[in-house]
Amino acid sequence: HELRTPLNAIIGYTEMLIEDGADLTGEEAEQDLGRILISSRHLLALVNDVLDLARIESGHEQLELERFHPKSLITELEQMVAPLAKQQQNQLIIENRYDGEVCLDQIKVKQILLNLLSNALKFTESGTVTLRFSPAMLAGTLHLEINVEDTGQGIAPEDLTHLFQPFVQSSSPSYAHKSGTGLGLAITKQYCEMMKGYIEVESTVGEGSRFTVLLPSAL
Repeated sequence: HELRTPLNAIIGYTEMLIEDGADLTGEEAEQDLGRILISSRHLLALVNDVLDLARIESGHEQLELERFHPKSLITELEQMVAPLAKQQQNQLIIENRYDGEVCLDQIKVKQILLNLLSNALKFTESGTVTLRFSPAMLAGTLHLEINVEDTGQGIAPEDLTHLFQPFVQSSSPSYAHKSGTGLGLAITKQYCEMMKGYIEVESTVGEGSRFTVLLPSAL
């Protein structure tokens, strides 16, 4: 269903442009092309998520370890989520309390951050989303702690139990108008576990949510 909906929109608007193209004004054609572009990007994101999950579950997803500073990801992340933050009229705050390098899969760490920030910004309106990097010690080993905290709708207790399962979305009516497959958090959890870490969430309906990721500083 999630794949068919944007694909049907792409086909439908394309057929309309072909059939009525000669009679459409430039503004009308531009609107239809804009809808095609939005649906195409949504479809591509869904396909990418499905392929990522398939690779993980088949055991073919590999880690590519490299040394990098977590703060080096900040500028790129800000640029990637800025349109969503603006659309929802949210303020994005990023705090870096972690000095030094980590040795992890940088692409997967970036995807974890992007998934969590996108969700937080999507389900928060005229509020605040905070991303924080901090050091943490676990069993005598230095870890990178990542917090993504929002002042959004919050998550109902009955939804928290299956939040990280693939293809599961919230049953709350207030979430019905939000697009997605529920794959982002499932992939995020898998990536955390691949890097010997974990993810947990605390949430209060009407007040917001806080996702915490803990990853060893070096694999």
